[in-house]
Amino acid sequence: MNWEVHKFGGASLAEAKGFPRLKNILASRQKQSHILLVVSAMGKTTNALESVWSGTKEQASQALEAVIQTHLNLCRELLPGKSEQGLLQLMRGIQIPENPTDQAYDTLVSMGEKCASFLATEYLKQQGLPAVLLPAEQAIRTDSCWRSANVDRQATAQQIATEVARIKAENPGALIVTQGFLGANQAGQTTTLGREGSDYSAALFAQALGAQAMYIWKDVPGVMDGDPRIWPEAKKIESLSYDDATDMAYYGASVIHPKTMLPLKEAGIPLFVNSYDAPERTGTRIGSAGFPQPARMLKLRQTLLELPAQPGFFAVEKALPALIEHCRREQCLINLLQHTADSVFACLEAPETRLQALERGLSAEGWRPNLQRGLSLLTYRDAPGLEPEIPGQHVRVRMVQSLGRDRRFLLDSSPI
Repeated sequence: MNWEVHKFGGASLAEAKGFPRLKNILASRQKQSHILLVVSAMGKTTNALESVWSGTKEQASQALEAVIQTHLNLCRELLPGKSEQGLLQLMRGIQIPENPTDQAYDTLVSMGEKCASFLATEYLKQQGLPAVLLPAEQAIRTDSCWRSANVDRQATAQQIATEVARIKAENPGALIVTQGFLGANQAGQTTTLGREGSDYSAALFAQALGAQAMYIWKDVPGVMDGDPRIWPEAKKIESLSYDDATDMAYYGASVIHPKTMLPLKEAGIPLFVNSYDAPERTGTRIGSAGFPQPARMLKLRQTLLELPAQPGFFAVEKALPALIEHCRREQCLINLLQHTADSVFACLEAPETRLQALERGLSAEGWRPNLQRGLSLLTYRDAPGLEPEIPGQHVRVRMVQSLGRDRRFLLDSSPI
């Protein structure tokens, strides 16, 4: 039998009614394929755990209590009996960190996926499916770049093969459940792959197993030509190439993590993005070929950095190399980059702690960086006639880039 990898996001398991839906989908697929299930943290758990990590003492305590109570309530509704003790023991790992470092972030926030995978495994077993939990730290090998770890894909493929073979030797019919978003470094310390990284985790498992297909189950009909929460008239895209899907995800189509397509393209594995509310309907197919159509993508939480040149030099001579080097050092993503004779302008994406480190590092070398936070990056693909707009917002254009099929606008916006 062939393998299929199925990834269920946080929205799909945010309420008890999502678990029977999960079971029905997997049970129908297990008749024809070996199944590996990747789960994300439930609902808004990741956001809540981030508040535990970074909030005031009062905020952290409230968020911690909310996370624990939400999972306990769900466990009591779905799994009456001894499973509650197992969940309580697991949740002892959710602690307010004394020192909120990036490593502490990974240790804490990964608990969302661990709790979700525990509940999913226990529920599937209760429903008669032979579910076995494979902790992602035993399979996904990374470096120690906290909050955005880089995967050692060769070591990861070997670990996945070893761990899956072990489980299948013990239980040939096993339905394997694992966590998305997290892995471990060489020392066995928990790392995370960046927000929404569970899609990428699933793709790594799919490639390592030589899966015939990967499925992402969402609360939308498929990949849309715009975020329906922003553009309610958005329509489903029937098919996309790996490259188009990568570009759309990179520039804000949050339905898929940008790195997801890399392993799938290498292995030629098709990706299907379907609605868990209507599993019988066709979603979006992503593969070697697709049918391009106009699309809109929006990335929030962007920062505009202006770096003036040093006296006696053009910006391209010293300011530009300095900016690129400091962004590399502090792991700040550059989404747009332009320069005039006397200044460099960059649209950056990074957590606030890294932006502050970037600003300090540049200032320490005598540069005068100016950062404006809270901007949005709007991308139009194959839509040359559209003017930049966000429904319900006044917008002011700060940067513009036209490249190939895309036009990008860095926008300063405020409610109408």
